[in-house]
Amino acid sequence: MPTSAELRPLLILLALLVGLLSLALGGLRRVLRWLQRRPRWAVAGVFGLAYLLPWGLYLGVLGISTPPAAQTLPWTAQVLVLGQPWLYLWQMLALALAVPWPPPSVLLARGWASLRRQGAAFLLGLGLGGLAGLGYALLLAGFESRWPGTAERIPGLPPLALGLWLATGLLLAPWVEERFFRATLLDAAAMRWGRPRAVMLSAALFALGQGRPLLLLPAFVLGLALGGLALRRGSWEAAAWAHMGVNLVLGGLAWYLLI
Repeated sequence: MPTSAELRPLLILLALLVGLLSLALGGLRRVLRWLQRRPRWAVAGVFGLAYLLPWGLYLGVLGISTPPAAQTLPWTAQVLVLGQPWLYLWQMLALALAVPWPPPSVLLARGWASLRRQGAAFLLGLGLGGLAGLGYALLLAGFESRWPGTAERIPGLPPLALGLWLATGLLLAPWVEERFFRATLLDAAAMRWGRPRAVMLSAALFALGQGRPLLLLPAFVLGLALGGLALRRGSWEAAAWAHMGVNLVLGGLAWYLLI
């Protein structure tokens, strides 16, 4: 077993990381509360904090600190998993903190009621996930024809990290993303530009937020389908159940495909 002297630097590093994460989340919550008092800027501000800011920082740090020769993965493989899993986790936490949520008991009761009303959309999501996976596979085949063996170089996640990753993609991401893209953003855009343009805008931003080039087109088409479903059913919760089905299929294909 490691000695106390060997463990001390690791414990100090872990404490520093936890402290920095707490400060980051605390600062994020304060900024989000400030935005909530300014509805005119709230939607753009939340999207910027959840997606644009971390992507800008990530790409900047990646370009400065890790030149191509020093990267763990070749750039071709990096394209497929760009920013995963850390940016994905930040995005979900930021969206979860952006809106107030009821107490857990109330949330569970609402979830059960939502399952009874909109849960059938989960089956639709399984089909959409299959189509998205097929579209991604076709795009990947074209990519691999030029850079063969790229996807095989992407390592798997350790079992614990994989479990947490899948839990985030299946239980948290569908609800926080659909509440933002198919409720808050879509409703705000529809008031100004009408529903058709609002659905297209929410789908485009949803796809851009994924940040992985080969997922742009599948995510955009999924965004259109989820936006149309939310309008047809009259509730963003239907889109959330469908999104859960999509992620179940995509997560089964590859851990880095969760959206």
